[in-house]
Amino acid sequence: MVLRLLFISFLLGIAYMSLIPSESVNIGNDKIGHFIAYMILMLNAGLIFFKKKKKFLLAILFCITYGFLIEILQQFVPGRFMSLEDFIANTIGVIVGILLTYLLFRPIIQLLKSMRII
Repeated sequence: MVLRLLFISFLLGIAYMSLIPSESVNIGNDKIGHFIAYMILMLNAGLIFFKKKKKFLLAILFCITYGFLIEILQQFVPGRFMSLEDFIANTIGVIVGILLTYLLFRPIIQLLKSMRII
């Protein structure tokens, strides 16, 4: 339950930070932020769905599609625009999140269980 709530929080946080008008956001090279946000999103999704291969593949597809849709929606926000570079950073973050899921799934799940979080 906790992991699902975190996943929803990450989705909402990414949407908020991506869709507020640019005058409220620091301007600069935000590719690292995109990468980190989608890496964390995918790692969280991986922790939820890793044991169910079909759902894990759907989670991967969802995270990539979410990044694409957020970029499209930015066209309709004042001061924002769609960026292929941002989408690429999002996708690379998802790929690294997948790799981290494969490497860290068991240790993270064991840690969360030992802390009685899940």
